[in-house]
Amino acid sequence: MPASGKNFGLDDLRVELNELDSQLVEVISKRVAVVRKVAQLKKANGLALVDLNREKALVGKLRAQGKKSGLDEDFIEQLAQTVIAYSKSFYGEKKIAVLGPTGTFSAQAASNYFGGAAKLLYCDSFDSVFSRLETREADYAVIPIENNVEGAVNRCVDLLIDSSAKVYAEYYIPISYVVASAPGGVKNPGVLYAHPQAFAQCRSFVKKN
Repeated sequence: MPASGKNFGLDDLRVELNELDSQLVEVISKRVAVVRKVAQLKKANGLALVDLNREKALVGKLRAQGKKSGLDEDFIEQLAQTVIAYSKSFYGEKKIAVLGPTGTFSAQAASNYFGGAAKLLYCDSFDSVFSRLETREADYAVIPIENNVEGAVNRCVDLLIDSSAKVYAEYYIPISYVVASAPGGVKNPGVLYAHPQAFAQCRSFVKKN
């Protein structure tokens, strides 16, 4: 057991950690100041505010740097994406049409991609998503095009072909589902309720269980 009253240098280490945390905030603050200037220049020159290719290159570079420093690459990517998403809040609010209700994967993808700049417009169908885009009620629309299990989302592909809308960017998002029950659980569940798309994407799990 350590002797009472001794901290074995913990106080000094905590002071060092506090200083490093403060430096981290200062660096983010400086980055935000530069982002504001970039946004102003882009708006003044009519340039696209979001550059997905640059974002991918930046995240890839930071992942490599993190790995070289002995850090977890996924953690570094998550950190970078969080900072990037926050930075987009200074680009000005954009109205994004997505399939509702709240919490859909489309809404999650839109929030991840546009960050704080996104004002989500929830629609009850993919047709409504495209309608809001074509009537200029929305600046952008985020729709699912393909799933690695079920393949193409046919209705969205058909609407995209028939629409005058153009593809602006491509964004990948991991899809995961959970099995939920009423409080207390169900000892011998007999019926599983889900959206047909969820059933299809989880067919192996459903068949196995």
